[in-house]
Amino acid sequence: MNIEGHAAATELEHLEQFLNMCPVGLVQFVDDGSIVRINPEALNLLTSVLSVLEFGNIYAALSGAWPSLPSILKHPDVKPGRLVEDQRVPGLHLRSPRWLSMTLVRASNNKNLLAITDVSVTVATETTLRSSEGRLHALFDSIDEGFCICEIIVDDWGIATDYRFLKANPLFEHMTGLIDAEGKTALELVPDLEPTWVEKYARVGLGGETLRFEQGSEAMGRWFDVFSMPLEEPRQFAIVFKDQTEQRTAERTLQKNAAANAFRAQLTDSLRTLNAPNDVQGRASTLLAEYLRAARVHYVEIGESGEYGTVNDDFHRDDLNSLVGSYRLDDHGIEIMKEFRTGKTVAVNDVLDDIRLRDNQGVVTAELGTRSYVFAPLLKDGRPVAGLAVHHTQPHRWSLDEIEIIEETAQRTMAVVDQARSDAAVRTRLSRTTMVAGILVALETSETLELQAQHLAEALVDDFADYASIEIPGGKASILGLAHLDADGLQTLHTLQHHHRVDADVADSIARAADGETQLLWSVTSATYSEYALTPEVSRLLERLSLRSHMSVPLDLGGGVKGALMVGRTQPHRSSYDADDLAFFQDAAERFGVVLAGTRLRREEHNISVRLQQALLPDHIMRHANVEIEARYEAAGTVMTVGGDWFDTFSWKSGHIGVMVGDVVGHSLESAAVMGRLRAGTATLAANIGASPAAVINALDICARGPGGSDFVTAACVVIDPISGEMTFSSAGHPPVLVIGPESATQYLDGAQAPPLCLVDIGPRPEATLLLESGSLVIMYSDGLIERRGEPLDVGMQRLRDIAITLQRRSIVGVADTIVAHMARHSPPEDDVVVVCFRYQPIRADLDASAFATRIDWPNLSAQPQSPD
Repeated sequence: MNIEGHAAATELEHLEQFLNMCPVGLVQFVDDGSIVRINPEALNLLTSVLSVLEFGNIYAALSGAWPSLPSILKHPDVKPGRLVEDQRVPGLHLRSPRWLSMTLVRASNNKNLLAITDVSVTVATETTLRSSEGRLHALFDSIDEGFCICEIIVDDWGIATDYRFLKANPLFEHMTGLIDAEGKTALELVPDLEPTWVEKYARVGLGGETLRFEQGSEAMGRWFDVFSMPLEEPRQFAIVFKDQTEQRTAERTLQKNAAANAFRAQLTDSLRTLNAPNDVQGRASTLLAEYLRAARVHYVEIGESGEYGTVNDDFHRDDLNSLVGSYRLDDHGIEIMKEFRTGKTVAVNDVLDDIRLRDNQGVVTAELGTRSYVFAPLLKDGRPVAGLAVHHTQPHRWSLDEIEIIEETAQRTMAVVDQARSDAAVRTRLSRTTMVAGILVALETSETLELQAQHLAEALVDDFADYASIEIPGGKASILGLAHLDADGLQTLHTLQHHHRVDADVADSIARAADGETQLLWSVTSATYSEYALTPEVSRLLERLSLRSHMSVPLDLGGGVKGALMVGRTQPHRSSYDADDLAFFQDAAERFGVVLAGTRLRREEHNISVRLQQALLPDHIMRHANVEIEARYEAAGTVMTVGGDWFDTFSWKSGHIGVMVGDVVGHSLESAAVMGRLRAGTATLAANIGASPAAVINALDICARGPGGSDFVTAACVVIDPISGEMTFSSAGHPPVLVIGPESATQYLDGAQAPPLCLVDIGPRPEATLLLESGSLVIMYSDGLIERRGEPLDVGMQRLRDIAITLQRRSIVGVADTIVAHMARHSPPEDDVVVVCFRYQPIRADLDASAFATRIDWPNLSAQPQSPD
């Protein structure tokens, strides 16, 4: 064998060794199916596939196990050196399943190599895996919880921004409502998804935490019970969850119903013990605000016109201003208020984004601190008489439950308020009846019209009004009475009443009220003043007065004198006047007017009586250079009574001067007539008798016993010689004359006393003489000066003595004025008062009779006290 042959034999030997030892079965064959070479491993493996009958023709058997093998060999695309196909062939006759993997390699254009390996373990493993995966998928699809696998999406800085759904079970879609979620992100499916979901899942997908939590999503309208855990793959995590929305909704409904029922119970219990309507509304507002967590809650009282609403009290948070006051409803939305006036509850979620609010209406409401509100009407006779308003400071989507509880609260409160008002009306009628009765009694005890009017104004303030005024339009003293709760308000009102007068033809003027027109300004606002031409000063005063509600009614003062009685309220917590208040006020004014008219009439009658009295008294007094004489007459009270008190002065040719003071018992026209006749008769008789006080009193007695005389008369008379100072005196039951010496020594002249006239005939009257020192002061008076009910007469006499001592150096005018004023200051006299004072102050001793025959006119017998000096 040559070398080349030996080398080929060696190579073939090595190939045989390789084939025999190769762990992979190898079969070499040509295209016609002839087997060129096959190794033992191939024979071993093929026996598990081929039956004994088939083993005689290996290629035919291979083609049976691999039917496409012949066509592969003939396919033009199969090129030498190419791996054609890997075919797995199952075993046929072994107890344990056996799988062979056959790989065909095209060695050349006619030669092929088939590699055979045992892949039974691999197939078994794959089968097991496929079985496990099937069971996993079956489990994955059959669990009654939502399941999904997600991955966190991060930005360039590694911050989680979203998460993607990689896989989800069928319940995922049902429980989330998210359709075809696989491959999409959470924000793609739910753009308004709350950020907390991304934040929590980032803790799982990035932070490796395992979380169990309950979380609601308003954007999805659902509530979930979630378990989430990280997976091995980076940023991936699994979520197992249950949709708890229905359960949670049921729980929240139960909780909400329980809270609503608790609120209703609390509302009922709280309102049961309240009596005042404002208290009822205020308590209900506070409870509703706490329940709804509202910023403001208040009731609005709506006037008959439906244009204005008044908030008497409100609940508001500490950081908000109170809305107590009156408002024009349409300023907060014309279209909305149209709905409200039809009896419909209106809800505004955002005042700045509601198409019903036009122009600047939403802004006006927002400036009050209100961004959303509900306004529920309360109807009577088909129209809103009030409303319950609930406010939030932020936009708020009002739920049907919230609106329902607001409406229910409004109705419940209105029922309690109606009952409270009914009870309050009974109490008010009783209180007002008592008030009117008390005022009438007080008016009856006040003597002058001015005192009565002022008392009436003051009595109306507080209980019924914050201010009151009684006026007579056009009169010189037009304001009879004026009162206000406080001094500043009184000054403001006084300034307004004196400087601001509305023309008589303007509505709500005082003149029209006095003329019989009743006026009720239910709610006074800045718009109310627009009808009047107001100066800036008056506008400022009205703003300072803070008038909120006002009434004026006629006040008939009798005799054609017409006035107006006006009241008003300024305090925010007080309700506005209504038609019932006006009816009461008008009736009360008629009653008050009867008393005031009677007083005014009595004052006129009293003025007549005073003038009559003055007409009966002397219109002049006698004076001498050495004797100063001054007299005063004061009528008692204000009623039409004329008394019998009088005084007179006489003179004789001898130069003597006589002074008489008398009193006819009684207070009537008859007494005054008797007094006038006695005074006139005595004056006539005195001219024809001597200068004797006893003779003058005797002449008076004759007149009193004659026709037109009296049954009881007291009198005192003195006759003074102005040259010598000798004074003779006599008294007929009259209070004694008081003499004050120049050194202030005093004495009552109790001598020469005799019984009153007309009682008994005692013959000539006694008289006594006293020599007056220069500067002596003599005081004669009627009993009205010193007598007081319940007081001994000595007390009054001592009071007169005490004041007289201090008057020695006063002018005679000052003496008369001071005595009258001082004696009346202690207590008003109950009878007419006559005082005659004279001072003996000799100047010359050689004067003749003409020096003292002087008559001095006395123009004002009842002059008011003047300065004693």
